[in-house]
Amino acid sequence: EKTHCYKNQNQRIINGHSIDYIFINGKIIIPINLNNISLNINQEENYKNYLENVINQSVDLTRSFQSEIALWNGHKYSNETMSKITESYLPKFIAQLDQFNKTSAPAKYSKVKENYVKSFDSEIKSYRLFDIYLKTNNSTANKLSTDYLSSALTFETIARNDFTAANNGSSGR
Repeated sequence: EKTHCYKNQNQRIINGHSIDYIFINGKIIIPINLNNISLNINQEENYKNYLENVINQSVDLTRSFQSEIALWNGHKYSNETMSKITESYLPKFIAQLDQFNKTSAPAKYSKVKENYVKSFDSEIKSYRLFDIYLKTNNSTANKLSTDYLSSALTFETIARNDFTAANNGSSGR
């Protein structure tokens, strides 16, 4: 996402100057109080929107994969079929983490990003171990997979709490 801020006759502004309007993703936004808006707040709002989008995409991807696991648990898929499905999902989870890692979080959302990265990473490790379990029936791989998934959920909960705190003006936990 790109945000452009303009002053007066379409001149780009430098941090700290007042602005007349903001151009965000093809939309012009006119601030209520032109003298008090800061680029920092705008960056935070953009990152907040980005986080909400990434979180929704992550939830959708996880739900989709978990619905496949539910079919496997219901004996609709063999281990071999579930392994192929897992292998097809892993690059999607990895791409999601890679894309998220490329972002630069404003200080307000640094803990949120840090914990979502840990959550995404743990989820990927879980599914890699689950794939090993499917291929080898190794019970240790299955237990570790479950442990990593549990860690992913813990980090996600922490990230969600940090996100709420950041948006409420609190300092976090």
